[in-house]
Amino acid sequence: MSNFSQYFPASSGGGSGGTPINGYTPFLVTGTGNPSGYDATTGLYTHPDGTFWIATGNQIVSTVYPNATGVSAIGTSTGTTWTSASEVTTPVGITWNGSNFYVGDSSSNIVYEYTAAGTYTGTSFNTSGQITQLGAISWDDSSSKFIISDNPVGNVDHFSYWYTAAGAYTGTSVAMAPTGNENLTAVAGDESNNLTFMGSSLYGRVRSYNTTADTLINNLSNPGGFQPRGFAMDQANLSFYNWDRGTNAVSRIAYTAAGGMSVADLNLFTVTTGAGNGLAYDGTYFYAQTDAGVVHQLNGSSAIQVGDATVRTDTDTSQPLFIRVK
Repeated sequence: MSNFSQYFPASSGGGSGGTPINGYTPFLVTGTGNPSGYDATTGLYTHPDGTFWIATGNQIVSTVYPNATGVSAIGTSTGTTWTSASEVTTPVGITWNGSNFYVGDSSSNIVYEYTAAGTYTGTSFNTSGQITQLGAISWDDSSSKFIISDNPVGNVDHFSYWYTAAGAYTGTSVAMAPTGNENLTAVAGDESNNLTFMGSSLYGRVRSYNTTADTLINNLSNPGGFQPRGFAMDQANLSFYNWDRGTNAVSRIAYTAAGGMSVADLNLFTVTTGAGNGLAYDGTYFYAQTDAGVVHQLNGSSAIQVGDATVRTDTDTSQPLFIRVK
């Protein structure tokens, strides 16, 4: 019988650094901490020479093994959750400002602030001076302002309003055009390029507007059957992510400084944590908010699943084989 390790040569003296990334080597392990650096729960072995290994039969989702062969894990749950249910009756949006999360409540038109860990800070602000029924919320990094949409019931005009970081109305508003019953359920903005983005879940439209002129620039109609229920901005890459209520798929929309838009990544991943109303992105993780106000942390684009799901044993030593990931 062939020795598996002959195809993935082990180094001498325990077979660590001499094995290439994605190569296999047997190690004698008996449990967590034996040898030092081994975790029997995850299968991860941090070798004393600075290399990293995973016992075959285990897989890990991580962003720290970029050279290991793996599959994209974007959109998969990290297992971290928190809820706004104690404060928010009807959650309809979530956004991240670099330090805190903000959740909108369509029942009260109040926006609540939460720490990065999901703890309510006690800070909130009321948008009822402008808004009849809060529809969505987003944060603009370029101006440190909020964009909040009004989603009133019936065949009436729908607007998005810009607010300061403290929740004060700036006097700037943008009307969704054409006017009428549009269901304004997703919003975003980029003041550095004078742009406001709005999404209609009724007709599946994603639109860009000149903020100061209050005029329509571009319209994406039903690209992939969109029913927008939240835009998550990635302003550094001139993009925003759209969560489709109909399919629960998330697609990335790229935009230009002039307001042109195109679907850069259609159905990039599917949210499996339940139907919801709000998506946020902090540059590393996505945060999908369910209708019940539970916020699920999802892996971002740099996350990959590495390791070998099949248990393998060295035929010479009968020791478990490990795959090198770093």
